[in-house]
Amino acid sequence: VEVMANALPHAEITEQQRMEVHELFGSVSKATLSFYMATSGGNDWSMYFDLAVSVSGAAAFIVVFVVAYMQVAMLNILTGMFVEGALKLAAPDHADQALLQRRADFIQAKELERFFASLGLATRGKISKADLRRIAQDAKLSAEFAVMGFEVRDVDLFYDVLRKSCKVEEVDTRFMVDACMRMKGAASSIELQIVAYRVLVLGERVDELVDRLSSMYGGARQVSV
Repeated sequence: VEVMANALPHAEITEQQRMEVHELFGSVSKATLSFYMATSGGNDWSMYFDLAVSVSGAAAFIVVFVVAYMQVAMLNILTGMFVEGALKLAAPDHADQALLQRRADFIQAKELERFFASLGLATRGKISKADLRRIAQDAKLSAEFAVMGFEVRDVDLFYDVLRKSCKVEEVDTRFMVDACMRMKGAASSIELQIVAYRVLVLGERVDELVDRLSSMYGGARQVSV
């Protein structure tokens, strides 16, 4: 509007064209309506361009810029809507996600088995605390173990948890793989298993203490009788 107002007194145009300029760009509201009609198909934008170029080149540039900007903005909005809809349709449902997760867990379990086999533990079928300690102390082996999503901070306690769970002196390789798969992920998963183990040990000690107190109390009653 300001560009039109400044250039209009010096423009060599007819009186009819001056009236059209005032009608289409005489105020902010009129100019907004004109640009809206030019960009939405109400009127052809070439009509506004021809009128603006007769007044000044700057006014013609503004008309072209506004029309191009609105076209690009509208194209981006429509493209974004279509892309968002396509991504929602292409996203896997819960069943597909569950299948992908099971497949990933199966592949990771096989990788863990191959890792233990590369250490010569698969032939013996058992993993001792010394074997697990060797993995934790070796930088390369512990790094490979961590890359697969497993990180053991306390080897002795971790092995005692597994040994207590399967009630054997040496943990079976298959059981080790299953246990690692159950506890893989964040460190809090392993820590929760350790807490459960400590609670179990504490419960056993409490039971032993209760049995001792019961036997002592029973013996004291017999002596007093």
